[in-house]
Amino acid sequence: MNNSSPKSDDIVLPAPRNFTADLAAAQTGNVQSMIWVAEDFIHGTGTRVDYVQAMQWLQRASSLGSNEATALVGSMYFYGYGVSREPSQVLAIETPLAAKGVAAANTYLGLLYEFGAGVDKNLQIAADDITKAAEGGDPVGTAQLGVLYMRGDGVIRNLTKAKSYFTSSALQGNDMGEADLGELYEQGLGISRDPSLAAQLYLASAIQHNAFAEYRLGVLYQNGDGVPQDYKKAFDWYYEAAKYHEAAAEEAIGTLYNLGLGVPADQKQAYAWTALAAKRGNAKAQEKLQLMQDLISPADKTQAETAVAEIVAKLKTKAD
Repeated sequence: MNNSSPKSDDIVLPAPRNFTADLAAAQTGNVQSMIWVAEDFIHGTGTRVDYVQAMQWLQRASSLGSNEATALVGSMYFYGYGVSREPSQVLAIETPLAAKGVAAANTYLGLLYEFGAGVDKNLQIAADDITKAAEGGDPVGTAQLGVLYMRGDGVIRNLTKAKSYFTSSALQGNDMGEADLGELYEQGLGISRDPSLAAQLYLASAIQHNAFAEYRLGVLYQNGDGVPQDYKKAFDWYYEAAKYHEAAAEEAIGTLYNLGLGVPADQKQAYAWTALAAKRGNAKAQEKLQLMQDLISPADKTQAETAVAEIVAKLKTKAD
């Protein structure tokens, strides 16, 4: 998280936690510190990404009676962090916890219904569960309720409420809340546009390896929007996002290689990154790839296709 304080709207983000101190406290049996350490291993903040360690700390906290930790074990199965994605397991873990009023459990039940994962998709049920989570103070649920209000999914679209929920989540240091609030300020959705504040919020989120925030920071640096124009920083943030399979970032890297912005011009790399983004379903990359195929030589195309596999091998990611 970013310990600088955005000036606009009096949004003061919390200082980052100290992983070393949290780990020391967790090792003495402090349950809340165990949860914080697990979250740091999930996000790679202050340490490496290590889902095995994250799960072990959550299970240890759960064994000591923490319902929040148990709910977060369920979240590992929802996201597929170090385990296979198993909606049935999420449902089995979160349902009894939600009945006890555990806010995080409502979050992941709501997400199951929002995306139709293991249950019939039902945005109304999703909104009801996620509202309970937000009312209970869960930062992930609070951010997600903001998303529902921003989109009008299961609730009447209300950008003022979206901003309120994003802000509440961001003030708890949640990367989703920070990134989503940054998007509102970048796009000027329901509020005055403030790309400088958006950049600060994205940075706070990107430090926690939020791929969307990393990608949007790259866009801001590429365009000189709210930050000084810097193609090298744009490339670096796009690359960080690409580690998490952010297809838009992969497409942007292809563009930088094509134009020689922030990196030496390299048509084979441009083709390879564009092809990777296209394979992930990015429409913009798919359109560009059609044009590039008519311009690249057969030999360079073969080398570029080999490069795709090399790029994938280098990107050791949270999503893997």
